[in-house]
Amino acid sequence: MQAQTQLFYTGGDVRLLGTNMNDQSDPRVVEDSINNAAYTTDRESSLAAYWPWLVCQSPNGGLVHVRNNPPANLNPASTWGSADIGVTALAGTKLAMVPLSTNYTNIAGKGGYGVFYQGTDSRLSVTITHLSEMNSTYVQSWPTSAFSCDLAVEERKLISVPALPSITMPKRAAIAAFSVARPADTQQRVNTYVLYLDSASNINMLYTDSSSSSAIWRTSQPAALRGVDSTSNIACLTMATSVRDEAGNAVMLEEASDDTKCFFQKGGALMEARLNGLDWIVETMSIANDTVPKKSSR
Repeated sequence: MQAQTQLFYTGGDVRLLGTNMNDQSDPRVVEDSINNAAYTTDRESSLAAYWPWLVCQSPNGGLVHVRNNPPANLNPASTWGSADIGVTALAGTKLAMVPLSTNYTNIAGKGGYGVFYQGTDSRLSVTITHLSEMNSTYVQSWPTSAFSCDLAVEERKLISVPALPSITMPKRAAIAAFSVARPADTQQRVNTYVLYLDSASNINMLYTDSSSSSAIWRTSQPAALRGVDSTSNIACLTMATSVRDEAGNAVMLEEASDDTKCFFQKGGALMEARLNGLDWIVETMSIANDTVPKKSSR
């Protein structure tokens, strides 16, 4: 199965649109089948995606996920489905999606991704869809807390929910995230890193520390990520996974490497940051116009 790049975006009529790019196809750029689904988003909605999932915000503030509907062999399909995931977020929140397993077969199913967003109280928040439906064999990569809820009149059960430190951010602050394979982990779990911009124009990092038997969330403010442009967005790369490559082998999520990168603006320049342990090596990117114009204040 030939890999390709897919770009998803919101069009001028707030329709959710996509474009596929593949240098080995003719033509190399084509419209994606999602364009036929007529999905719409809020005008200020952010988008986050990791195949086969996308998340956007609806006009009522709720988060909606959109999923490519593959057949049993998990090959990409031309049909899509969508559902409200039961979360109301701050209007215009930035969104970041990460896989919760190194195995695409798990990622493509219920509980396969997590999405970070800003809650209506301006705190950094996260949700894992369908987590309450998972059985005892579901492997959790992240720390959770538990509460009791009614599943039926005659039974009660402890339900696990993602647990984050309390982090309040400026409204609609930049958020990005990525996952990497947890080293030497036979349960195919991931370590996750979340980058977010604070009121002092510093990028902070929230990450899972899996050095002990139970992973915990930790925070840091890397020196290399301080003093960025106050209007900067942040983008991070999570490497690809697939049910099979051209040789028929599963493509698993990789461990952290030189390709583990994030991008932001500083002094108008586009910066590339490469993860180095828990620190970052930052370099100015060389692009055609040398620098990217700052966004105007509104």
